[in-house]
Amino acid sequence: MRKLTASVMILLAGCTTVGGGFAEIPTARLLTNPFDTIADRPDVLNTAATTGKIDVTGQCVGLARDGVSLTLLWPEGTKYELEGSSLFIVLPDNRGRAVVGKTITLTGSTLHSAGEKQLPDPYRAVCASPFFTVSSAY
Repeated sequence: MRKLTASVMILLAGCTTVGGGFAEIPTARLLTNPFDTIADRPDVLNTAATTGKIDVTGQCVGLARDGVSLTLLWPEGTKYELEGSSLFIVLPDNRGRAVVGKTITLTGSTLHSAGEKQLPDPYRAVCASPFFTVSSAY
């Protein structure tokens, strides 16, 4: 039990490698979609789908596909979860979970330029466009 607790603490501190040396989670945090918060959930979820691998670059969590990386904005309440040697990103409200490093499908929408301008400054300063607002994962 101590080993598991210590492993989780190290992972969340950003100092470990999970699952076969793939996913190293530094200080990367899951950026919150300001349009999908606990206090203000959307009535309708965006359902455009994209497929790729969860990629962690610096402080940003993105989806890599066809040489392009989308910076992902997650519903508020999304969290990391360690299960065995696999790292998952778990969405709230039973909207699914994504295995870091595996090919996954996300539904959501890319933000148009007006939507990007509404993002907090640190998002735009640290993570690159385009931004993809995640609605669900499978």
